[in-house]
Amino acid sequence: GIIIGSDEVHYFILVPYSQVRKADSIKVQYQEMKLDAIVTASDENSNIAILQVLVSAVPARQRGTIAIATVGESFLLSIGTPVYMLGNVNGCPDSGAIGMITNCNRSMYIPDMKLDLLYTDLYLTRNSTGFVFDLDGKIVGMMMPEIKEEGLEQLYPVVGMSRIKSMLEKMMNGIDQVYLGIVPGELSKEELEELGIQFGVYVSEVKSNSPAYNAGIQNGDIIVSIHGNSVAGINSYMNIINNLTYRSQVGVILIRYQASKHKEMNISVEVGRKKMEADAAE
Repeated sequence: GIIIGSDEVHYFILVPYSQVRKADSIKVQYQEMKLDAIVTASDENSNIAILQVLVSAVPARQRGTIAIATVGESFLLSIGTPVYMLGNVNGCPDSGAIGMITNCNRSMYIPDMKLDLLYTDLYLTRNSTGFVFDLDGKIVGMMMPEIKEEGLEQLYPVVGMSRIKSMLEKMMNGIDQVYLGIVPGELSKEELEELGIQFGVYVSEVKSNSPAYNAGIQNGDIIVSIHGNSVAGINSYMNIINNLTYRSQVGVILIRYQASKHKEMNISVEVGRKKMEADAAE
C-alpha cells in the first residue's frame, strides 16, 4: 500500500481491496514497526480500499520521515511516456522497474463508473502489486492483476488514477459514495445519429436490487438527463453522479427502444450509497 493522505489523526493508505477482503486483522509494517490498521472504506467493484492507521501509533521522532504521496493525472500520459513501478513487481517485495506506457486507450465499465486501463512494456504477473509513478514522483496508476480484458488475458493492466481521484477523497473523508447501480456504456457519433439523438449514455447493465433496478431502469435504455443535467457522455454522467446526495430523489430522463419504436420516459430514482466498511461491521 501507499500513504495518500492524513488528517493529523490518521494516515490513509491505498491498497487493493482483494488484499484485505478476507482479513480478520491487518498489520502495516513501516521500517521496524508493525502497526494496527483497519479498513475505513472500500469499493469491491473498483478493487480499492483505504486503510486507516493512527498517527499517534508512530513515534514522534519518526513521523517526520513519512511522506504523503501525491496522486497525479493519468490523463496526461501517452504512448511512450516513461514511468516506473514500485511495490511487489512480479511478486518480489520492495522491488521496482522502469518502463513506458504502450497503450492508454483501453477502459473498463463498472457500476456508475468508467475506469481507464493502462498498459506498459513491463512484464507483469498475477502476483504483481504496487503503483505506477510518473517522472515527477506522482502516482498515476495502480496495478490490478485481477482485471482481465477479453482477448488480453496474458496482459496485466494498470488502473489510471485520474477518474478515481474524487472517489479516493470521499473515501478518506468518510463521505457517502452514492450509488445508482448502472453499468454505463458509450455511444459513438454514428450510433447516436442512427438512433436519432444528440447525446446520452447507454445502460449496459442494471445491477439487481440497485436503486436504478428498483426504479424500473432497464438494460438498453439511453439516459439523456439526470436531476435536470444533460448527460452529454460518460464524463458528464460520472460528474453528475458524483454530486448527487444519498437518499435524494432524482429525475432520470431516458429513451427506451421497443419494437423499433422509442419513447421518452421520466423515472424517479432514490439515490443509494455504496456500503462502507463501517456499515458492514455494524
